[in-house]
Amino acid sequence: MSDYAWEGKGLDEHAAKELFLWIENDGDMYRQQYTPIIKNLVAKKARGVYRSDLAAKLFGYLAENGAKKYYREMEQGLPTEYTFVRNVSPEWSRMFPKKLRDAVAEELRDRFEAEYELGNYDSYIPKKYQNKPIKRKATKKKSTPRSSVRGLR
Repeated sequence: MSDYAWEGKGLDEHAAKELFLWIENDGDMYRQQYTPIIKNLVAKKARGVYRSDLAAKLFGYLAENGAKKYYREMEQGLPTEYTFVRNVSPEWSRMFPKKLRDAVAEELRDRFEAEYELGNYDSYIPKKYQNKPIKRKATKKKSTPRSSVRGLR
C-alpha cells in the first residue's frame, strides 16, 4: 500500500508532494480556505450527509487555488498579497496537471477522514450536533431515621 494517494498513478510524485505540502503549510490558505472546508465537512458528517466523492471535489478547489498560488509566488515572484488575483498565467496548469491536483485532493480528503475518525476535529462540530451529556437522575441515599441516629450517641 502506498503512503500517498498519488503514488503508483504515473504522476510526478515530487510535484504532487510539493503542492500537498504547500497547501498544508501556507498560513493564508489554511485560514481562508482549508479551515472553512474542514468545518463544512465536519458539519456534514455530524448531520449524516457526508459524501467522500464530494469532499474530494471540495478539496479539489483548494488544490487548484494552491497550485495557482504556488505558481504565482514561486515562478512569477509576486508577493503574497497578490496571490488570489484572477490573472494567472496558464502555465500553472501545466506545472500541476488536473490528474495531479485530483490526486492531491484525494490525499487531503483521506487525511481529513483519518483525522476525523481520531476525533481531532470534534471541536469543529456545531453545538446543535454535539452529543449532549447524559443527564443522570441523582439517586437519593436512604437516610436512617433520626430516632435511630439519636440512639447511637
